[in-house]
Amino acid sequence: MKRFIKSFSVALVWSLFFTNAYSTVINGSQISLRRSYPIGGATRPSRCPAQTTSPVEVYFDFNSGIVTFIGNNDGEVSFIIYNAEGDIETSDSCNFNDNGEYSILLSPLSEGTYTIVVFVNEVEYFGIIEIEQ
Repeated sequence: MKRFIKSFSVALVWSLFFTNAYSTVINGSQISLRRSYPIGGATRPSRCPAQTTSPVEVYFDFNSGIVTFIGNNDGEVSFIIYNAEGDIETSDSCNFNDNGEYSILLSPLSEGTYTIVVFVNEVEYFGIIEIEQ
């Protein structure tokens, strides 16, 4: 019994750790993006900036299908949304307007889990979107 409790505790801690490794947005809210690093690279290369969160905020409104990017930087931001099978659902790129904001209307996404990849100044960030009906 002690062994079961110990293994269950370890599994619970690991699942909480990995679940919080990225932020999940369900049915609309802010999507928290995290910096992507090359597979196999356990440490951040010294030439990479230390910033792990995106300088761009992304909001997804499930009801209207609007994705809004808010940032205080100039330049182009591009994004790709993948479905659970790894197929591209949609992609686009934008330049921020004077208010530092850009919105785009997407075709409705069905129930499921999606990955959004955002490129800001050629740096890749990712987040997870879960849609529940």
